[in-house]
Amino acid sequence: MNKHKKETRVKGSVYLHVNNGGITFSVIDEGFGPTIYIDQNQFGAITTEQKVHTTTDALRSIGELFIEASKGDFSDLYCEAAKLYSSRKRKK
Repeated sequence: MNKHKKETRVKGSVYLHVNNGGITFSVIDEGFGPTIYIDQNQFGAITTEQKVHTTTDALRSIGELFIEASKGDFSDLYCEAAKLYSSRKRKK
């Protein structure tokens, strides 16, 4: 058993709904620093999971990328584009 393993803490998450499923992007801490956790589900069953252990500098860069991109001018939206369903931020 790993002595460094702690309870998983969710720092924040965003769920995007697509048809009968969706995808959740989360930043978690399992005792090994920041981890980007992505899970995709369809009809309530998780179909894909990905964990990316990273650094706070990398998280900041990814956040800045998305913020900057959100200000951009894009072509028409895809008819089945993932839509924001819920967002949860850690309370201080």
